[in-house]
Amino acid sequence: IYLLFSNLLDNAIQHIGMRKRILLEINDINNMFMIRVTNSIDFPVLDHNGEISRNRMEDGHGYGIRTVEKILEKYDGFISFNENDLDFIATALVPLSQIT
Repeated sequence: IYLLFSNLLDNAIQHIGMRKRILLEINDINNMFMIRVTNSIDFPVLDHNGEISRNRMEDGHGYGIRTVEKILEKYDGFISFNENDLDFIATALVPLSQIT
């Protein structure tokens, strides 16, 4: 779980927008452990398919997201990415039974 936290927060810090805003939410929802990290952005991060744009994963970036995806796969979890004009939102969910 600490790797999940650290990678999500590291990505938010590296890609924070000019507003310099990060919001961390931790909760349990329907027997799922939720970590949601929202960071400000200056330009869109997701492509038309809702995936992180490949050109954003160049120059060594993107490894944190790959690590998060591998962790979540191991523990039967998943992640979703959303954005609006101001924020990028990464929401990771893991069954509570996998972490207790």
